[in-house]
Amino acid sequence: MFKNLFQNKILAIIVFAVIVRLIYLLIFADLRIENYFEYGDILKNLLSGKGYSLAYQIDGFAYAYPSAYMPPGYVFFLLPFMFFKEILVRNILIFLFQILLSASTVYLVYKFTEKYFSRNSGLIAAGLTSILPEFVYVANTIGPTIVYHVGIILILLYLYRIELLRAKDYFLLGGIFGTLIYFRSEFVLYLLIFTITAIAARKIKPALITIFTVIVLLLPWQIRNYAVFDSYVPLSTSGGLNFYRGHNPYSIGDWGDESVFNELKKHIGRNDYEIEMNRIYFDRGMETIRHQPGREFLISFEKIFHLWIINPSDARTKNLFYLLPSLLVLLFAILGIIKTDSWQKHKYSYLFFIYSTLIAVIFFALPRYQTMMKIVLIPFASYGIDWFLNIIRRRTS
Repeated sequence: MFKNLFQNKILAIIVFAVIVRLIYLLIFADLRIENYFEYGDILKNLLSGKGYSLAYQIDGFAYAYPSAYMPPGYVFFLLPFMFFKEILVRNILIFLFQILLSASTVYLVYKFTEKYFSRNSGLIAAGLTSILPEFVYVANTIGPTIVYHVGIILILLYLYRIELLRAKDYFLLGGIFGTLIYFRSEFVLYLLIFTITAIAARKIKPALITIFTVIVLLLPWQIRNYAVFDSYVPLSTSGGLNFYRGHNPYSIGDWGDESVFNELKKHIGRNDYEIEMNRIYFDRGMETIRHQPGREFLISFEKIFHLWIINPSDARTKNLFYLLPSLLVLLFAILGIIKTDSWQKHKYSYLFFIYSTLIAVIFFALPRYQTMMKIVLIPFASYGIDWFLNIIRRRTS
């Protein structure tokens, strides 16, 4: 049995990926802590009859405000697990399910890389996805990154063969886009970039069907938001805060000063608190841009550095077990991009890198944003590694 398993290399890699994640789960994950961040807070309020709501530190968490702060994708992903009252059991089930999603990512990355690069590159890509520390880590932490990885590769598998798609495939593509936007609101920018690119290339039908499907999928959330806030909230109410954290007079990631907090306090207890919070933070961010344009220009490059290289504000990124593999992946990805240079073939990957960079500049870049982008770097890095190994083989032979 084991001989047959290891003859099937991709199956062996997937099994290895699962084993590595299970080992991490058993040794490093704290399975008795009930900390699901804002997703869990919203779920508790939802299940206790307070609706989709969230409390804030501004008033000592005294009031659960009607919320659109987090899009509902990952909240409802966690919902079925909340019916398991024993925290240990619940956490094990959540992470086991995410490990299965992570294993499917390994396979999807392999299929994508094998098809559009080479078979050897596909196996290398699967190996990297199975063992890189950040990919192991996100399978065992609370957050939508694993779902995002699966969705991104599925979208690229569709976009790379868009010329061959039929109408039903465009609906499926729109369904994946819409689902990912429910998990990460900012992904709407990649949808916009795809739509513009498709229309420019006279792919009108794919663009229209895709965006129509997304609009239909997002409509229930938008109707709910309008009914709750009496105001149009297309995606979330956290954009203003994230915009301010990327554009403030102090430092990247700052949460605000006393004047901001005093302005927020004027809206305590109101059902439209999040709407006002979003507006206040956005206005303050725009004020910073107007008053300090030179500094903002320079900080944009710092954000790009945080996305592509390292964000030194997070101690985890300085760990050599993370930093060295990350830098090697980036170097080989650059090599792979150079050696496979083809706008016609790889434009949707290039556009994804542009999208990721724009998001970092518009807002800011936490380490997990690099992890989210890295899933598309892996195929290029794998081709770069394969090319490099072939050069060495030729010279040594």
